[in-house]
This record gives sequence, C-alpha cells and structure tokens, in this order.
Amino acid sequence: MAEKIPPHNSQAEIKLLGSCLRCNADGFAETEAILRARNLDLKPEDFYEPKHGTIYLALCGMAERREEITLTALGDCLERSGNLQRVGGAYYLIELAQSVATSANVEYWSKIVLECAQRRNLIRSCQETITQTYAAESTEELISAHQSRIHAILGRADGKRGLKPIGDTLPEAIESIQARSENLYGGRAACDGISTGLIDLDRKIGGLGRGRQIVLAARPSEGKTSLGAQIAAHAARSGNHVCVFSLEMSNQELTERILSNVAEVNIRQALDIAKSTRLLNAEKLAKDWELYIDDSPLQIEKIESRAQRQALIKQIDLIVVDYLQLSETSHTHKRYEAVTLISRRLKLLAKELNCPILTLSQLNRESEKNNEPPKLSNLRDSGAIEQDADQVLFIHAPDGNDKRESGTREIIVAKNRHGPIGQIDLYFRKDLTRFEPLSDREEEII
Repeated sequence: MAEKIPPHNSQAEIKLLGSCLRCNADGFAETEAILRARNLDLKPEDFYEPKHGTIYLALCGMAERREEITLTALGDCLERSGNLQRVGGAYYLIELAQSVATSANVEYWSKIVLECAQRRNLIRSCQETITQTYAAESTEELISAHQSRIHAILGRADGKRGLKPIGDTLPEAIESIQARSENLYGGRAACDGISTGLIDLDRKIGGLGRGRQIVLAARPSEGKTSLGAQIAAHAARSGNHVCVFSLEMSNQELTERILSNVAEVNIRQALDIAKSTRLLNAEKLAKDWELYIDDSPLQIEKIESRAQRQALIKQIDLIVVDYLQLSETSHTHKRYEAVTLISRRLKLLAKELNCPILTLSQLNRESEKNNEPPKLSNLRDSGAIEQDADQVLFIHAPDGNDKRESGTREIIVAKNRHGPIGQIDLYFRKDLTRFEPLSDREEEII
C-alpha cells in the first residue's frame, strides 16, 4: 500500500509568503503582513515545504529587526545565511511575490497553513500513542499523555499557548481591573473567576480564579465536604461546567447533600408537603445543571485522564477534589511522596485545563491542640500542598462551638497569592449541611 501524503497545501504556503512580500507594494507598513501571520502563532515548522519554512523564518527575523521587507532585502538575508540557493534562488522569490495581487488575504492563507500543520501534528500524536501502547505499563498514564498532546494542539488552535507579547494581554488585564473596581465601588464582591456564592468569601479571595489550585482544609466533621459541595452546586446553578471527584462520599450521598442545601430541607427528618415541594423544585432545578460527579476510588492519573476527557467535550469551569489524601498514585507507595506528587499534578492540571481546582484536604492532629486556629504547617502529609496552592483556606470552629453541631465557623485565608490573608465568619447549619453569612442569621434573630 502506498504511503499516504501528510495534509498540506503548498499553494497556501506560496500565497502566504507572496502576501508578505507584497505588503510594501500595497502601501502598508513593511512588516504588517508577517506580523499578522505571527499573531496567529504561525511558526516556521508549520510549513510542509522546508524551503517555505526557511523563507518564513528569514521574514520573521527581518520583522524583528524592523528591516524593510523587499525582494532584494530578503534575497540578501538568505544569501548571508547560505540559504538563498537552497530555497530556489532569487527567481523563486520573484515567483512568490507574483503569486498574489495583494497582501490583504495573508490571515486567510495563514489559517490554512496552520490548520494543515495541526492535522499533521494530530497524526504524529496518534502515531506516538500507537507506538507507546505496545510498551506502556499503565493504560491511564498512556491516555493522560495522549490527551495532554491533544490539548497542546488545541491550545495552539485557539492561541492560548506559547509566549505572547504583553500587548496581547493588556486589554484583558485593564478590563479585569476595571470590572473589579466597579464591583467594589458598587458594594459587590470582586470576582476574578467562579463565585463561591458567599459574598464575604468572594471579597476576600476574589472568587476561584482560572488556573489556580485552592486548598480547603479542615479536621473531620468541620464541614469541608459540605462547603465544597455548596460551592460546586452554586457554580453549576450559575451556568458553569463543574466536575466533582468525590473520593470519600458516594454519588448519591453527595447528591442528597446538595439537594438538602439547595432546597433548605433537613432530609433526615420526615417531610411534610411544603418540604417535599421544595425538594422537588430543587430536583427540577438541578436536572439542568452541568454538574458531573465521579465517586470512583481514583489514582491521580485517572483524575487527570477523566478531567481531560471531559474538557474535550466542553471547557470545564471548576473541578472539586474531595479529598487530596484519599487519592493515590501509581508511582510510589510512600505517603509523603505520593501526596507531594498528587498536589503538584493537580496544580499542573489546573493550568492545563485553565480552570480552578478546589482541593479539599485534611489537617493533622496538631491543629486540635488547645483549639487554636490551624496553621499552614498543619496541612497533613506534605509541605508541597502549601507550596503548590495559590490559596489555602481553613475551616475552624472557634471556642465554645462544637464542630459536630451548627454554629459559627471561621474561614481562615492562610495563604493568598492574589490578595490579602485574613478571616471571615460564617454560620454552619448542620441540618442542611449549609454555610450562610452571619449577617443573614442576625437578620433572622432580629
């Protein structure tokens, strides 16, 4: 069987290069056409014809040096590098310049060249996966590696990967700063990302920002699963695509907690007509949410693989992992090394998928001595949790509050790379597994 020729479009490559050479003749700035192509993240290796990649590289160098792009200047540049004859000589450059009548369509030709390159990269990625499949020890690691390569290709397709000039990011940065200012001026929470649904917490941490790992830690029975589930439900209710990896509770148990929280019904008591109605209304509401729960006992490699697979369907807006110390890894059985590796890979996953990961974590027993507020050193099993996290939140029941009952809870922001540290107070309703602003409780009392 004859070998198939990889996807390419030589005519698009010729017309792209011709457009760059026609730019000066059209009255535009000499480097405008080549800059338009580079803004699409087009690289010399994206050309199928090596000589075209060599010419494009020379044009990019001339643009960086702010040199006038003409046939003569390009010929001299290629001559100095010893490549003029390799690319076809001066006559070939003339043919390129005469291949188009205008440089106006440079972006159109660039996109065709880039699409062909992406298809070749996809073929190469699949071939690598086929080769690795024969020797792979872990299927999940193999799938994860393949999906990472696919995401790299997709990242180039939407322009989100690679080095970018600050000028490309400035408009978004200014818009974000202005939005935060307007929110603060209007008395609202300044959210950079997903709202937690608790305005005081949003004001303190700025919401759950994309690409960040947020660690929420507490001792058993202090409400970390309840708060994690509440934030996930609020995010899904707001139209976000949310994935929860519940390593402690079953899918049904977590769903029951969410229904109790949303309907404000104690599901451990007999239901009257009013409570049953609220519960059914909550069920109808939740049916339309993009909230996905996986209660499998997963290794970190499987969490990565399943999150990447879900992200291929649609951009994930929030991932919740409950909880870190229950996850495992196929690489080591030593607990400290395992937790270190898991923490680091969750942070990298947050960056890869460009979404926040809310990671629930246990605190060690030292945090219970004298009922003192927990510290970063109380994070259980590994100091890497503190190092990798963008933000670390603790739940603490202050003196006089039984952590097993309803009452005031301190949410301590112990680390915050994106703002101040500090503390806010919430009220935890054990019967509804729900956190509420203390101001709401005070209004009820009044």
